Amino acid sequence: MNIFLYAAGNPAYAEKLLNQINSLIDLEQVFLLPADFPLSAFLDFDMHSGDVLVLILADRKELDQLLDMKELLQDFRLILILPDDGEETVARGHLLMPRYLSFINSDMTESIRVLGRMITHQHV
Repeated sequence: MNIFLYAAGNPAYAEKLLNQINSLIDLEQVFLLPADFPLSAFLDFDMHSGDVLVLILADRKELDQLLDMKELLQDFRLILILPDDGEETVARGHLLMPRYLSFINSDMTESIRVLGRMITHQHV
């Protein structure tokens, strides 16, 4: 199982998250996705069903791009970090059917805990 991290719009958050992920898993299994992730990642990376995608969205435009490729994301375990907790943003985020949904201004402790459980139960 690999973990793919997309955080092009918020590199500081991504760096902090990577530091915490490092305590859970060997970083050789963690891949940073490029800023043009919605267009290239499925072609350029060896992504498999069951891998974890941690998507940290900078704005609603990125959310809209991901909704356009919703079918491609359905085979992955998603942790979705939304840019705000507005009612419309949350409703649209749930359309991606994430395993866990949080917000950029929330403490990432629970996100790390959920990721840890996904890693522990990867074969369940």
